[in-house]
Formats: sequence, C-alpha cells, structure tokens
Amino acid sequence: MIRNAVRAATILLATLAIPAAIFAAPLPASAASNHLCETYDPTTYCLGSANLDLYTSVYEANPGRNLIQTPLGTTFDHHPNYLLQFSADATKCVAVAGDLNTIEIRPCNGGTGIVWARVKDADNVFRWINRYATQNSGGTNLYLSGWGVGVIYQLRVWGQYGFYQRFSWQ
Repeated sequence: MIRNAVRAATILLATLAIPAAIFAAPLPASAASNHLCETYDPTTYCLGSANLDLYTSVYEANPGRNLIQTPLGTTFDHHPNYLLQFSADATKCVAVAGDLNTIEIRPCNGGTGIVWARVKDADNVFRWINRYATQNSGGTNLYLSGWGVGVIYQLRVWGQYGFYQRFSWQ
C-alpha cells in the first residue's frame, strides 16, 4: 500500500515537473533577438515598414519588424554575407532601392541589392554593408544608416556625420 502511494506521488510529481521545466526554460537567443535596432539611439529605432508589400520603404520604427538574418556562406570584403528577411514573409528582404540610396522591401529570390555583409564591431554590435550598392557606386563601402528620427533608412559611407550606423539584435 505504501509502495503504491509512493509510486503514485512520483508519477504525479514527474507529470507536473516536466511541463514546468519546459515553460521555465529561457528562449533561445534567436527567438528573443529578432529586431535589428540602432545601437546608440536612446529611442531604440529598429528596421520597420508600414506593410510587407514589395518596394515599400524600410524606416526607423519602434519596435520595428521581426527579421531573420540568413547566412549565405559567402563573403564580401572578408565579411560574411546575409539576407535580412522578414519573419512574417521570408520571401521578402531588406534591400537597397534602385537609387542605391534608400532602403526598401524586395524579393529575396534573386532580387537586386538584397545581400548584406555583416561587419562585427563588438558582441552583438554590427555594421551592414550593402554589397550591390558598394559594387555599383565606385567601390566605397556603403553602410545601412539611420538618422534616429523615424525616417527611411539609407546607405552612407562609414562615419558620415549625423547617422547611426551600428546595429544590434534586440
């Protein structure tokens, strides 16, 4: 009788402990860090858009859109290449517009200006070079850049005054 009671109590505890452990486990870093945000902006602007229609501008938003950084297994200027895809529709990517200046949404399947070289500055602090724009504007690296005032993201040379050019996953 005591053996049966101990066995029942053990089964009950195991049944309750396993779901509790699952819910208490922390989320993986990729699940918790899916907004690409300006690192030094106190208002924390992140990459966002009004909708996910193709050729919609990508602008500074709070909290921004959920993104996926997808490694391509290639490099540009010795930095790894990535796609920055929208989680809600992974067929759409962050890309440079045809003006080689502003940032918009383009198709990921061979779209122009969708490949970004990630430059690591520190733990979770990156700069993003647009490969296509750099190759088609004289070879000077052009970086993802924001003003920190809620406007459309642009490409600028490194260190241009007034632009935030370092980003982190938040």
